[in-house]
Amino acid sequence: MKEFERFKKKMMLQHLIKSILVAVIAGLGGAALAILFFHLVAPAGTIVGAIIAGVVFAGLGFLAFYKQAKPDDKKLALRLDKELNLHEKVATMVEFNGNDNIIAQKQREDAKLQLIGAIKAMKLDNCAINADFIMKDGKTYVLEIGGRSGATCLAELTAIYYDFDYYEKILQTALGEEVSFAPGPAAKDGGVPNASKLLISDKDGVIVSQTDGNEPDPDICEVQFDYKPGDQVHAFRVGPHRIGHVITKGQTLEDAVAKLHQALDHIHIEVGE
Repeated sequence: MKEFERFKKKMMLQHLIKSILVAVIAGLGGAALAILFFHLVAPAGTIVGAIIAGVVFAGLGFLAFYKQAKPDDKKLALRLDKELNLHEKVATMVEFNGNDNIIAQKQREDAKLQLIGAIKAMKLDNCAINADFIMKDGKTYVLEIGGRSGATCLAELTAIYYDFDYYEKILQTALGEEVSFAPGPAAKDGGVPNASKLLISDKDGVIVSQTDGNEPDPDICEVQFDYKPGDQVHAFRVGPHRIGHVITKGQTLEDAVAKLHQALDHIHIEVGE
């Protein structure tokens, strides 16, 4: 949400500038109409009339455009999702952020109870857990749960965000040691923004070649190939069909995503028949 607020400020500044431009255009238009009117009816009042009309039209133009075209949080979130092309949708987080009505509270509490119940039933007391939920008729159901950290870069993204070794925490838990999940120094101000993308193929075939042309960069955390040239791969349909992944970080979410796109531009994978 911190990144969304930063994006919101940027967009609202742009909206303010657009509103001012609309006000200037409306003011000039109003002044021009006033000049024409007074020139025909009362030439002596042309200057004063033009000034008054310009101010009035500018004010009305500013207020009308600012109010009518002002983007709300949901529209801003949808735009951010479109620009960043993230798997985790900002629109979903914005829609439910701060939603404390009685139904939302009961759904959250129900999700916690169902998760705790599933964990206890499976006796998962010495490992990480990964769970998926589904909501039906206002009730939460655990769709899937396992004693693992989760795939598709979840462990790596968690480690980067909190600035600690998540795999080390998993091992410490398995060994029964005392574990602290306090964020590291890089995450003391709210977490390290990061982004990731799976490397996939759009067709079944054999990897002919794959290259990573990125220079060493502290913000490119990981470029991983899961297969080598000559290996058979599949068009992406499920998680195991991935070819690899790329993970980046940055000062802001936008920086991390920009670095991700930059890194992807230097990765080339050729899949033949």
